[in-house]
Amino acid sequence: MEDRAAEAELSVAIRDRIDDVCDRFEAAWTAGHEPSLPAFLNLESSLADHQSALLKELLELDLHYRREQGTVLPRWRYLELLGEEHSALIAALPDPAGESTLGNHGDISLDELGDRLAFLGLVSTGEFETYRRRHRDADSTHVVEELIQHGKLTPYQLFRIEQGEADQLVLGQYVILDQLGEGGMGVVYRAFHRRMQ
Repeated sequence: MEDRAAEAELSVAIRDRIDDVCDRFEAAWTAGHEPSLPAFLNLESSLADHQSALLKELLELDLHYRREQGTVLPRWRYLELLGEEHSALIAALPDPAGESTLGNHGDISLDELGDRLAFLGLVSTGEFETYRRRHRDADSTHVVEELIQHGKLTPYQLFRIEQGEADQLVLGQYVILDQLGEGGMGVVYRAFHRRMQ
């Protein structure tokens, strides 16, 4: 209900600017280019106070064209591209790959998360307890958001941990940070070496 009220309050001029940015975003897709969501989100400085309304429209277009091409991004990739400040909009995206809802970390307890992060060597048990104490009365979302902000955890790692696939983030002495791309020949990851950090 609040979203509709907020949309109704947008002035005609703001609505026209949002439509203009969306038209340019769509034109890039139809010309065969993959437009950058962050670039288009920040294209018009006059829309800085209306980024949520703009992003909602851009995400709908992005999903439409990605579905047509068969290149739908998982939510963690959108979260990585756009940042935690847009997690509520990203969490509301349709479920493209059977993944859990970002921002709802209820499927994994803080104890389990701490154990998995320690297993991966991303955060020591003591360091995790420090994060946990800072958010003693809050749910796991606040702990997770701070871990991501401090570079201790990536959205991709969180997604894999929530799927019960923490062990798949380790390849020998390497810990996978992110999936950079995939194609017919394989998958490309960004990782770090545990001993050579």
